Amino acid sequence: MGAKKKAQKCMPGFNRLLLVGLIFAGFCLGLWFQSEVSGVKNAERGHSLDMIELFEQEAQKAQDASAARPVRPQAFPTRPGVQHMKDELDQLKEDDPLTIENPVQDDVSPVALADPVDDRDQNDKSFQSAGAAVPETPGSQPSPRRRPLREPKVTVKSVDSLLRRGVGCNHCCNDGAKNGPCFDVEACAAGVSGGRYAFVYAHVGNHGWPWLTFLDSMRAQSLKLEEHGGVADIVVLMPQTDIQQLGCRQRRLVERYQIRLIEVPWTIPPKSWYPSYWWPGKADGWCGPQDLMRLHALGLDEYDAVVFYDQDVEFQGDMTPVLHCAARGYFISASGGVGEPFNVGFFALRPSKKLLRAAEIFGANVNFSIETGWGDCGFLPSGSKFVGAECGQGFFHTLFYKDCKAVKRALVEAGLQDIKGKARLPLQSVMVDRCIWNYQNDGDCGNHLFNCSVIRVHHKPTHKPENDRLCGKLKYHRGGWTGEPQPPFPPPPPLKVRKGKEACVPSCVELGNNCICNAPMPPPHHIKNVTVDGRPVHCQEQVRSPSNDFFAVKITGASQITIRRLDAESCWCDDVTIECCMA
Repeated sequence: MGAKKKAQKCMPGFNRLLLVGLIFAGFCLGLWFQSEVSGVKNAERGHSLDMIELFEQEAQKAQDASAARPVRPQAFPTRPGVQHMKDELDQLKEDDPLTIENPVQDDVSPVALADPVDDRDQNDKSFQSAGAAVPETPGSQPSPRRRPLREPKVTVKSVDSLLRRGVGCNHCCNDGAKNGPCFDVEACAAGVSGGRYAFVYAHVGNHGWPWLTFLDSMRAQSLKLEEHGGVADIVVLMPQTDIQQLGCRQRRLVERYQIRLIEVPWTIPPKSWYPSYWWPGKADGWCGPQDLMRLHALGLDEYDAVVFYDQDVEFQGDMTPVLHCAARGYFISASGGVGEPFNVGFFALRPSKKLLRAAEIFGANVNFSIETGWGDCGFLPSGSKFVGAECGQGFFHTLFYKDCKAVKRALVEAGLQDIKGKARLPLQSVMVDRCIWNYQNDGDCGNHLFNCSVIRVHHKPTHKPENDRLCGKLKYHRGGWTGEPQPPFPPPPPLKVRKGKEACVPSCVELGNNCICNAPMPPPHHIKNVTVDGRPVHCQEQVRSPSNDFFAVKITGASQITIRRLDAESCWCDDVTIECCMA
């Protein structure tokens, strides 16, 4: 019993010792296990660090290699949807309004400033507008009808223009509402080169002689454009009947100067207003046909810019800045010399078919009133009706310078609108100093010291000036353009008509007049026999005189031609010229 109690008494000590041993063994086992796990982790960490260093080394090698040789960009195919979005964005850029306060700024290419809306055929990939550069594609060729404008490679910082010298008129320009300073067309045109242009005349009715009197000076301007890399045509707008009735001398002139005759379908816009004292086909009484026919110049969009001039305009200096500036997206004109806010004898623009369509829509939907003008748009800055307001001068001024309801409606219907559907001209309408660019016989040019030599374009007077303050055509004064005279223009190569043995060179034969109206009969006053030099082989069989008298022509002998008036058995006093092939 004593031994049992002694054993029970020793049990707690043994248990405590066993528990401590187990705890110690577990602690040692834990230390061992932790050391093993730490070793594995350290091994893994070391492996990971080695991989990172390896990647960094490879990346550095790749970067060094790319810096040593150029990387060629790869072309990725564009999805149709992405291309469609790009087209829409391009269209939005084209529809942004043009706002140019000063076309020439320091360190800015003047052409690059202009980004006007161009509503011409966007499918013409070779087209290059004045304000947009199109990258060249190997093997691509420009359209045969265009020579794109070339952007200047140098920056134009300032231009010593005539406007800055203050040699012209004083606030003789307007914005359709008020008079103000004129636009600096020389600064606008600085640096522009290349392009295809047109000088435009218009003719309706009988053809007199001389015809296109100042054609030589216009031809000289087209040669000056070629010096800047451009090309220029001389265009005459005419109705079909007038083209068919061109006389021999007029046709020879067309051939010699390579004039482009363009047939126009109307002389006033279809369904347009005309005064009660006039009717379509009437030769006189209203200036509408001769004025409004020139609206067709608005649609000649195969050119980068066109400029219209009356036939009595003489070029006395370099006027090419007008065309270069117009190609950037401007409608350029000048006021008149007798107080009218617009002179229809001169205007320049970058043409568009939509502009012509807008003019047709405007003409068909408005009337003219001596109280409120065209479409109730008024006469500002003139206080009342001005000279030519009921004709082209009022029509053009309203269409291009007025912000009235009738004009907006025409622009919208013609498709000339911004992305919000609001009416918008694709051009910025400005006016230039008429004393320099369209001189018109008025005393508002500078002061008493005004020098006629600053005139670039002379319009009026056509006769000798009445006093020393006025400037005339070059033949009447010693001033004017002091540039080198142009060499004589070579005649065109002979044009043979017919074939084989009957081939010949046509020439103009003067048959003269038969103005013996009061002489007693006979001989008959409506028939004349003319002996000519040489032997006529073939002559035109019908001809009209400048007074629109109608004649039949017949060869009646080896050197004789008989002319007979058909519209009346009467005399005629205008000289008649026919075309014949002479042996």
